[in-house]
Amino acid sequence: VAFLYGALMVFTASLLLKFYYLDFSSYASESIEAVQALAGDAFLLLAVSLAVLLVDVVTSAMYPVMVKEFRQGKKISFRRAFSFALQKFWVTVPAVLAYLLIFSIISFPFIFFFDLAVVSGNFSQLFFSLLGVVAVIFLTNVLFYFIYPVSTLEKGNFVSALFSTVKLGQKDLSMVSKAAVFPFIVSLANFAVAFLVENPAFLALFVFLRFLTALVYSYHLVLNPVIYFEGRI
Repeated sequence: VAFLYGALMVFTASLLLKFYYLDFSSYASESIEAVQALAGDAFLLLAVSLAVLLVDVVTSAMYPVMVKEFRQGKKISFRRAFSFALQKFWVTVPAVLAYLLIFSIISFPFIFFFDLAVVSGNFSQLFFSLLGVVAVIFLTNVLFYFIYPVSTLEKGNFVSALFSTVKLGQKDLSMVSKAAVFPFIVSLANFAVAFLVENPAFLALFVFLRFLTALVYSYHLVLNPVIYFEGRI
């Protein structure tokens, strides 16, 4: 999953660079065709991202189940965890999609100003809008930190899962922030390097960071339900 997201990062970075270098002052047929091609690529990116997200949600939902089994002294079963994750599919997936929707709504003003900055070439506005998006990403990551253990292990629909997730995230904001910050930094660095993968050295760095991301997130997906259970004691 980490490498699928890596491919999406490179594709996203490529689209953003194409968008940045578009000539918005020209109405020539070449410019119109470039915009249409970019829109088609963006739609493809959205479709593939959704497919990868579904795989990610199901696999991520398995970890709380396996941690619970370990804490109960049971033998960990990937098949049982996968089966349980599928049973909770219509809670976990809508909860994650709702979380992404909330993020999109909050970050929309910053993305809007980012687009304006690209068109106008205002670099200071570009910087602050990007900073705003990064801040929103981290904030929502913290508030919805327990979305997988809550939506997978607790009873109720995805709406109750969202409220419980935010409530737990606010309960120990300091610990959750510390737990979330390192994976966030690694992902941010990885995405930044994705813009430079045409250079072989940066491509190698990108691949290394994807390996690191896979390791960090595997650990993080175990740590997440551990913190959840500790908070429930």
